[in-house]
Amino acid sequence: MQVDVKAINSAKKEILLTIEAERTQNAYNKYLGKAARDISIQGFRPGKAPLAMVERAYGEKIRDYFYKDFVDEVFTEAAKEHDFHYLMQPEIKDINWEKGQEMTIKVEIETEPEISFKQIEGLTVPYNPLALEDEVEHYIEELRKENATVVDVDKDIAENDEVEFEVKCSLDGAEAMQNYTTHVNTQHEPQITEAALGKQVGDSFSLKLPHDYIHHIFKDHEHQHHDGETEAGFMINAIRRTRLPEIDDEFAKDLEFDNVKEMRKKITSELEEKNVLKNKNIKINALITKLYIDNRFDLPENTIQYIAEQELNQYNITDAQWRKYYEVQIRYQIMQDFINMYLMKELRKQYPMEVTEADIAVYIEHEAKLSDQSIEEWKEKHKKLMEDENFKETVTNYLILNKIADTCNFEIAKDEPAETPAEETEAKPKKKSTRKPKEKSEVKAEE
Repeated sequence: MQVDVKAINSAKKEILLTIEAERTQNAYNKYLGKAARDISIQGFRPGKAPLAMVERAYGEKIRDYFYKDFVDEVFTEAAKEHDFHYLMQPEIKDINWEKGQEMTIKVEIETEPEISFKQIEGLTVPYNPLALEDEVEHYIEELRKENATVVDVDKDIAENDEVEFEVKCSLDGAEAMQNYTTHVNTQHEPQITEAALGKQVGDSFSLKLPHDYIHHIFKDHEHQHHDGETEAGFMINAIRRTRLPEIDDEFAKDLEFDNVKEMRKKITSELEEKNVLKNKNIKINALITKLYIDNRFDLPENTIQYIAEQELNQYNITDAQWRKYYEVQIRYQIMQDFINMYLMKELRKQYPMEVTEADIAVYIEHEAKLSDQSIEEWKEKHKKLMEDENFKETVTNYLILNKIADTCNFEIAKDEPAETPAEETEAKPKKKSTRKPKEKSEVKAEE
């Protein structure tokens, strides 16, 4: 068997297999004989019909099955002999064979990309640091939300009001009713929000909504999934509005600070170290982006698409538009994960190192401070992570990237929007008090 390999790009190869005529014919004859034993032809006992007659009757189907088995056999042999490392099942692009002649099989495989760095150290890297002042303001805004009150109103629904609806519609031929409470928000509830804004308790309206969304509202009801839209009637039962406290001395005193100035000073002091650590992580992420932009490599597109579809299928989304939206989001995240994985794999080759207990301690301290935890608290929470065989690899990645970052010049990116504090990495210094404001009202979590 002759094996010819051609690179389509750094992550995809075309393999042309040429199998000798004698081997191919012998394999086909053997397969035909085996298939004939299970085939009945009128006028003959099972398995006794002449092969030529069996082939005339079922030749196309037999050949299809033969191709599948034979291609698996010869490709597995070639992969072992030539040490092919591929990410998912090979894609058969073409099979060409006539009786008595050699067979050619064209196969495409996806592999891990080949990466070659032009430069690693001493780079000029644009990044968007988090300003300490913005972090302080963000944190104070979170304090306002935590100490907000909720009041009942009866008219003029506004953006972000929590509204309780009575929803009625026909599900599988039967009338159904469900109480549904949500925050009307243009971004997350565009159709309901547009219909509800400005209305009052007791008002009603009807909407045609994707059946997937109806299923979300009527999640307590068993009904069939299908494409298309369903008309539902909405009646407004209650409107609740969040009141945020003013940022003034009274607000500061409720949190047991002397005044607003003292509150800002204390929060700034407690956020300062964490702000440095968060910006250190931002620099690392900017460095990874810079390394990819300067040394672009091909990604295994088919593999990424396959993984995205498998993940998407877990959500059972039937509406085409919503499915496409989530597919784009999932695919983008998988691409980012693949880029990071391949970059780090190559960097570990360039910077071989043995991780010490001291290195692990540095990494844990960094993560614990970012999480507002003591080292022991962090260890307890991440016990399984530390026991995982890949934990040392994670620490190695941290050390390598910081080693490279120390050689680089980081410049604030021009004409780029500043990074906003991500919810999962928000700075949260310890508060002096967690007592509620004087009005007793509970803020319900947004659905």
